[in-house]
Amino acid sequence: ETTGAQPLAEVTRALRKRSIVAPHARFPAVAPGRARIRIVMTCQHDREQIDYLLDFFLDENNKDRGYLVRAHAPRAIVKLLEDLRGTEVYEQKKADIVKALGPYVKKQGKGEKELRQSASLAFGQLGDLDDSGPDQKIREGLMDASNDTELQVKNFSVIALGQVGGQPGTGDDPVAGEKDVRDFLLKTLSRGKTQQKPWAGLAIGVMERGLLDENRQQSAGALTALRD
Repeated sequence: ETTGAQPLAEVTRALRKRSIVAPHARFPAVAPGRARIRIVMTCQHDREQIDYLLDFFLDENNKDRGYLVRAHAPRAIVKLLEDLRGTEVYEQKKADIVKALGPYVKKQGKGEKELRQSASLAFGQLGDLDDSGPDQKIREGLMDASNDTELQVKNFSVIALGQVGGQPGTGDDPVAGEKDVRDFLLKTLSRGKTQQKPWAGLAIGVMERGLLDENRQQSAGALTALRD
């Protein structure tokens, strides 16, 4: 709820910037100095926004939707999904997003490099370490994409995997993928190509810090590898 004399146009622009309202949305006119807006975010609204942005991202044949613009969609999609966390539709929408972005997050993935870079970074924000189907696909996709021929896709996929590795999930084993992610990053650090090793080191640091923030045990071996 926003009160006061803040111009409605400014509020509208701010909300659009955060993908909270659709580009065509309009607020009713009110007397100056008496602006009072009540915004109710609903699951239905967030689902519609996510579906719209997924369609936007996947729309390869619309000349008015260039790939450089479409590349901004994955991050917005993931941010919108966060608003659904804890609701009954969260896991289903997460699965839908992973299915849609998955072809862009693998070695020699689909689309222009900017789309693949963006999708990999979104997977880093979206995934965690539990053994749910979508999260397993996220981790597998990022590991595969780290072998892409395009350098920045490789690097972004590695750092995104570090983000996932520092995020425990839910269920019976919230850190089911921890060992696999850490082993992969350590292998990349020790045996990867020269240009990729610094990114692997950063990813290990991100992972271990994330686990510490979640009150999880850090890996002494990984920390030693960073010092060496």
